[in-house]
Amino acid sequence: MATLTATQKEVIRKIIYAVETGGQVYGKQNYSSLIGAGANCDNEKAITIGAGQWYAGEALTLLKLIQKDYPTQFKELDIAGISKDFSKSWATYNLSTSSKKAKCIVAIISSEVGIKSQNKLMESQISSYAEEICKKYGEMDVGAIAECINIKHQGGDKALKRILAKTKKPYTAKSIYTALCTDPADKSSNNQVGDYVTRQKKVYSMITSHLGNKGAKEMTEKQLRQKYIDTLNGWGGLWTAIPPQRPNHFSAFIGKIVRNLALKRFDYLTAAKRSREAVCSLEELGVQELLKQDLQLLSL
Repeated sequence: MATLTATQKEVIRKIIYAVETGGQVYGKQNYSSLIGAGANCDNEKAITIGAGQWYAGEALTLLKLIQKDYPTQFKELDIAGISKDFSKSWATYNLSTSSKKAKCIVAIISSEVGIKSQNKLMESQISSYAEEICKKYGEMDVGAIAECINIKHQGGDKALKRILAKTKKPYTAKSIYTALCTDPADKSSNNQVGDYVTRQKKVYSMITSHLGNKGAKEMTEKQLRQKYIDTLNGWGGLWTAIPPQRPNHFSAFIGKIVRNLALKRFDYLTAAKRSREAVCSLEELGVQELLKQDLQLLSL
């Protein structure tokens, strides 16, 4: 399962917000957005609200979340009886943007508690999307996950499945974006997320700019933990040498193990049957710098 860091979730949230309601500018969004049915396409039968453009049932999910987390504030803001409509079918819940109820919803979602709830819902969805994506399509780097989340949020599971089916493996932000770029010429489906050329170009640009080095080859928490363990095991099983209970002087404990490993290696290289010309300093081997990096990791 992919576990994104808090920073990674925040960055992906800002990317989604940017292309949904922020004029495709990273860090920009419109928390007070409310769009009536049919404004985006003829198939829409309900309202779309918030910075993340939650449609129909998801719009209801957002409003219920605000009510659940901030009942007092929600009650004060709900001057149009929106909560009474929660029992209705939100698959076809539509309002005129100038109506009293629409203005009430805007006041609720753009309030301080409404904004907090929008961010909470978006990041919760991002976490769920990431886990679902990696479970179904395999582990991938954060850039690829971000691209998949963008597609899933915009076009749903079918769109994501279709795009990944024509994406070259291993999945990366670049390979997925390349597949998206073939959509304008692909007439096999009405759900052509790649037809939104400017959006997809902006998403890819923001991923490479804000999620790491070209293609966002940044690691999830799970990948970071495994990298850390692999690094420690590379130093003669250092990870497995650590007892269940953390030593009182952890740095000294690690230092002793590393020192012993270095001495054993030195003895091995200077054995009678081996040439002393094969021996070089730890500094020449770059070991000192690696040890520093490992100890910095251990101190986190």
